[in-house]
Amino acid sequence: MPGGAHKFSRLETATLGGVLLAAVALALFRLDTYPASWFDEGWFLQVPRNLALFGQYATLSAEGFRHDDTVLSVAPTLYAPIAILFKLVGVSLVPARLVVVAYLLAALLAAYLVARQLYGRAVGAAALYLLLFRMEADPFTSTLFLGRQVMGEVPALAFVLFGCLAWRPAVVRGRVGLSVAAGIMFGLAIVTKLQFVLQLPAALGVVAVLAWRAGRRLELSAAIVAAAVSMATLGGWFLCLWGILGTANARALLDNLVALSAPQVRVVSFTAIGQAMKFLLQSTFLLAGLPALLYALLQTWQERRPDPGRTLLLSVIITCLGWFVFVSVGWPRYAYPILALANILTAKLLIDLGDLTSPRAIVTARGAAAALMLLALPFGHVRTVAADLLAAPDHSVQELNRWIESRTPAGTRIETWELEVAFADTARRYHFPPVRLVGKMIAHVQLGVQEDLTYDFMQFQPQYLIIGRFAKWTALYPKGFLAHGCRKVATFGEYDVYEVAGPATAS
Repeated sequence: MPGGAHKFSRLETATLGGVLLAAVALALFRLDTYPASWFDEGWFLQVPRNLALFGQYATLSAEGFRHDDTVLSVAPTLYAPIAILFKLVGVSLVPARLVVVAYLLAALLAAYLVARQLYGRAVGAAALYLLLFRMEADPFTSTLFLGRQVMGEVPALAFVLFGCLAWRPAVVRGRVGLSVAAGIMFGLAIVTKLQFVLQLPAALGVVAVLAWRAGRRLELSAAIVAAAVSMATLGGWFLCLWGILGTANARALLDNLVALSAPQVRVVSFTAIGQAMKFLLQSTFLLAGLPALLYALLQTWQERRPDPGRTLLLSVIITCLGWFVFVSVGWPRYAYPILALANILTAKLLIDLGDLTSPRAIVTARGAAAALMLLALPFGHVRTVAADLLAAPDHSVQELNRWIESRTPAGTRIETWELEVAFADTARRYHFPPVRLVGKMIAHVQLGVQEDLTYDFMQFQPQYLIIGRFAKWTALYPKGFLAHGCRKVATFGEYDVYEVAGPATAS
């Protein structure tokens, strides 16, 4: 019997509460400095800041408010609570990250409940442990790392898991209301992280086809309802966004979105496929996640009436895996949903291999080996995160901001692609490259696509130029111009500050 058939005992409740409290402590330790804020986080912080300070659901550059991909990349599920906190306590990094920490706790709780519902308490506990501590060589595959910064991955995962939690009783009990609830959760996951717009409807489609072929009417109808509600949730948000932005700005948003994505999606990139495959082949997913996925598929295939919750979980993992390999640009961060959800299957495989639910399992060679592997899986890379947490904090952004405040007057024109630098400073006039240039740069640098990367940033007539990790990675600002048209005046960690010469000299 799945663990969800049993009520919570006092010991289980106390243990789960203790684990979540420990997760809170880990998540809050040096939250202001680790990880160091970077381009994507600065990008996502723009909208809630401008919403709180100016009532604008937009990014802000020197030429005015922009309605670009940022308002879609992560949605009000994250932006709204951050904006409310900014209104209450002021604009700073820690309140924004606290919202994501709350989502982190929700995701951990939901993962335990889903695993417990499908496979029992022991798998739930093991899955919770793996989700919290397991990662690959890239830190952006770590739940703890992603759950400490303003990103959409962990909040979206929480919504996916709560959708899965509602799904099984929706089918087993024939509750249409729970099918609707699952659809709303999946819709919020899509709204929160738009990459799920392909994955979750496809997963529900797979479930619907399997249910139709097997004659499972309740499961088929539940899949149709959940898929329809999820897309209706997304459509409802788009209608709200259209009303918030107005017709002209909404059309500008769509134009920017098409321009941003076109270089990456117009052709199948074998370079991206190769990068995705290389990452998976070098990861512990190959060692434990893939065997666990195959084991779960075999079990489901052999069941006369497959458990609907397990069928959905497998469908989501497989569709996410297909999207990562064949559609995404192959960054490890895009594999995070696969790795996170596969922890449930890995926990199930190891517990079954070692028969770890047996009282004497740990004294057998098989049980001891399985328990050791379960405990050791996170140790390969979690030491990296622990070392970073305990290392001297990186105050580069804060030191740079203090330098700007002390050396430059209000209204100073600053050109930069490091949005995290401009997050809390509204006194200077920061100019950012157009968002459609982001897609071109990623396609050029990551996929080798030839693009027109002309960008005349001198039209803005900046007085200073700040170059950090993202601008260096893309080589946006020509080295010749930096050498002859500017003078480096300060360096803070990865950030270089240049004073721009006059137009005659700069040319």
